[in-house]
Amino acid sequence: MWLNRTLSETMRTQLLINNKFAEYNTDSLNIELFNSQAFDQIALINYKNRTQHTQEILIEKFTYAQNEMLAYIPFCVHPMPKRALVCGTLNCEIAYLLAKEGLEVDIIMPDKEAFYTLSGFLPHFKEITQSNRISLYDNFLSLKTTQYDIVIHLGEIKNNEFSALGKLANQESILIYRLHNLYLETNLALQTLDVAKDFSHILMPFVVCCLENNFYIFASKKFHPLADLILQKSDMLENLHFYNANIHTSAFRLPNRIQNIIAPYVKN
Repeated sequence: MWLNRTLSETMRTQLLINNKFAEYNTDSLNIELFNSQAFDQIALINYKNRTQHTQEILIEKFTYAQNEMLAYIPFCVHPMPKRALVCGTLNCEIAYLLAKEGLEVDIIMPDKEAFYTLSGFLPHFKEITQSNRISLYDNFLSLKTTQYDIVIHLGEIKNNEFSALGKLANQESILIYRLHNLYLETNLALQTLDVAKDFSHILMPFVVCCLENNFYIFASKKFHPLADLILQKSDMLENLHFYNANIHTSAFRLPNRIQNIIAPYVKN
């Protein structure tokens, strides 16, 4: 059996699976869980209420790459992060990594039952639900604080929401956004960069390469992802599978063609 994985409107890939063993379906999203001899478990999440970034696929064998890069890139740049916000994803392993480093982490989780569907998939699900450093909230209005040092948003961000997200940050915050694939959906990616650049002094795309190219935006009013990388922090991290200081810096080294395309929007 093969599982279709949508990379863009014009490109799909397939993953070899053995069987589907669970499904969760509501008006807003659909989750399907598969067993795969090649990739262990696979979680396919389709968000029905989004027009962009409608699909999230988590591959048990390789999710550590995204988790570690999205958690430790901002963590190793910000000198003293204390609070983080994670939203737009059911993948709370990112929150677990930040909490493990001593941060208080809030997660926007509108559908907690969907999150519990992944209890057997997320390796630290028990630790996440029992941690006194991690809190789940139904929506942004229910948050108890409005000042975060790190904001990671992996869902769909409408143009008018960039300003709202900025209000959750302070002058020293780092924000990470999901970005369309700069190879396959260049125009959509540039539209997002064009809007985002008005809300940050530093704006730089980066890519996480593992099975495929996943693009993100690093945005901040103060910190530079390369010049402000704190090697003392990155070198002291232990028991990681993917992240290190060299991969951190290389993630921002994009091909010349891509650099030329994004040059009018990048702020560094």
